Amino acid sequence: MSSPYLLDDRGVRIDSAKAVINGVTYPIRALSSFSISENRFGADKVIGAVFLLIGVGFLTTGQVAAALIGLGMAALGLFAIIKGKNEYTLNLVTNAGERRALQTKDRDFILSIREALNQAIASPQ
Repeated sequence: MSSPYLLDDRGVRIDSAKAVINGVTYPIRALSSFSISENRFGADKVIGAVFLLIGVGFLTTGQVAAALIGLGMAALGLFAIIKGKNEYTLNLVTNAGERRALQTKDRDFILSIREALNQAIASPQ
C-alpha cells in the first residue's frame, strides 16, 4: 500500500489536504502562496569572515608568533567562508498572514518540500 503523504520526512508531512511542518498544521486550501528564500550569508560564513579579518590583523603586527596565529585564523576563516552552507527558508502565506515555517541548510530537502506543496496545491480536493 502506498503512503497517503506526498512527503513524510524530518518533521514535515504533506498530503493533499494539509501540511504539517514542525508540529504546525497548515490546511492546503488556506495557502495563498509559498516561497523559498536563500540566505548566502549564514552564521558560519559571518564567523569565518570575522576570523579572516582578525587573522589578517595579527599578520600585520610584525611579530612571528602573532603572524603564525594570524595565519592559522585567516586560513580557518577562509575555510569557513568557502565551505559554509547556505540557509534556505520556507515562507508560507495563508489567510492569517505570512509565516516562516522552516529553515534548513539542506537544499535537496527544501526542494522536495516545494515539490510536495506544488503537488498538494494542484491536486483536486
